[in-house]
Amino acid sequence: MTQEFGVYDPATAKEIKRRVMGDSRSTKLGYDSESGPLQSEYYGVLTENLAAATNPYAGWTKAKVRILMYSDYSARNMVPASGDEALIEAINRSTSLSASSGKFVIIKQIMNEWAFIWVDC
Repeated sequence: MTQEFGVYDPATAKEIKRRVMGDSRSTKLGYDSESGPLQSEYYGVLTENLAAATNPYAGWTKAKVRILMYSDYSARNMVPASGDEALIEAINRSTSLSASSGKFVIIKQIMNEWAFIWVDC
């Protein structure tokens, strides 16, 4: 690959990214204790059952999701993150979606709530 990234060649750009992100990126959750989650999307696992909403406008339900983090970034292996900051309460507005604890999910922050984008049902 010979495409340049601004004024940097690919090898230099990769080295800059490694130095900025650090070698221990796989152990970082992406969470700041003052401002909360640093990402707007996460892989996770339901820690409790998720019931279907009765009405998407006002009859929504919620469930807690434990965020997954890389245990080995280069191999893309993931493990559940530990600590209370790794739990996010997500909102379900779907009247046809329900899932049991332990299911794999993808959540995304939309406005001021975390929404289920995909659930392994």
